[in-house]
Amino acid sequence: GTYLWYDCIAGKTFYRLTLPDMKVIASFPPPGPSPHGLAWDGEFLWNSDVQSDRFYKLSPQTGEVLAELPTPGTRAHGLAWDGKSLWSADTDERVIYQIEPQSGKVLDSFACPGEPHGLTWDGANLWYGDDAEKTICKVALKRV
Repeated sequence: GTYLWYDCIAGKTFYRLTLPDMKVIASFPPPGPSPHGLAWDGEFLWNSDVQSDRFYKLSPQTGEVLAELPTPGTRAHGLAWDGKSLWSADTDERVIYQIEPQSGKVLDSFACPGEPHGLTWDGANLWYGDDAEKTICKVALKRV
């Protein structure tokens, strides 16, 4: 992509950075009190908030909330987009959920052996950081 989105959790600010020079070209505050996961769906920015237990679909230009969905589990942390669905890593439940982005319906889920935090999609696999084990884990998904 052309940009990198960064969630400054302590500063409660989302930043849009240019690549490769990493210049800040936009920033705005998150909609919720405790932003954690960020995902880009190609058009919109998605955020999971661990305190409000919400997913927020945001305008990348203004940060305006365009949609809001409840999160499954108790602590949605990492967030990823696979081209069709959102994926959410819940640190308390130790589960990764596949979420339908229009309704918030859970399409699938699987347990993680450790404590999933960050989450990303590389085009073929999900990857998450396991905070308890201090490892990076790859999850090959069966696609139908």
